[in-house]
Amino acid sequence: MTVCALISAVTTSVRNMEADRLRRDFGERMSFCGGVDAQRLLVQGAPGDVFAEVKRLAGLFPTGLIVSPSHEAILPDMPPANVEAIFAAIHAL
Repeated sequence: MTVCALISAVTTSVRNMEADRLRRDFGERMSFCGGVDAQRLLVQGAPGDVFAEVKRLAGLFPTGLIVSPSHEAILPDMPPANVEAIFAAIHAL
């Protein structure tokens, strides 16, 4: 069993913090918080895109992911349907 000693915030749209890279570099040694792109995806994306990305992220991190917007806040420019898609994806896991 792997014990996670660190939880790190993730902004996947930032260079070198791409979810696939974090998975490769840290594997099962860390848990992450965030990851759902709050700059583009949650503002401009469709609910289906948000749903798919949350499911993809959850599958990448075997040690756990605290699913939240990358800036750890729901901002006024995020359509409510996209926020609902986060919760729908979590419930579908």
